[in-house]
Amino acid sequence: NFAMSRVQFVPKERHQPPLSSMLALPASPFPILATERLVLRELLATDAQALFIMRSDARVMHHIGRPIATTLRDAEELIERITQDRKDGTGITWSITLKE
Repeated sequence: NFAMSRVQFVPKERHQPPLSSMLALPASPFPILATERLVLRELLATDAQALFIMRSDARVMHHIGRPIATTLRDAEELIERITQDRKDGTGITWSITLKE
């Protein structure tokens, strides 16, 4: 029971500053959001297996519009890119899990 939610900050027009410079992305610690049923938290290296299962499923990827993951390394590299985007201030991605 795992999902991802991604917010990518991209300027609409060239003369506008990037949204990341207008909105302060949370630095540290990563913000954890919770509802009655769900927890939205940082995507971790330990999520690679669950992410691989999701990203290697053609039914799921049909809706995402990205290449299907063929190896666990594909998922690990995605987590590394997501982590770097956050460090660069260009995006933030939450993993969505069921509350235990």
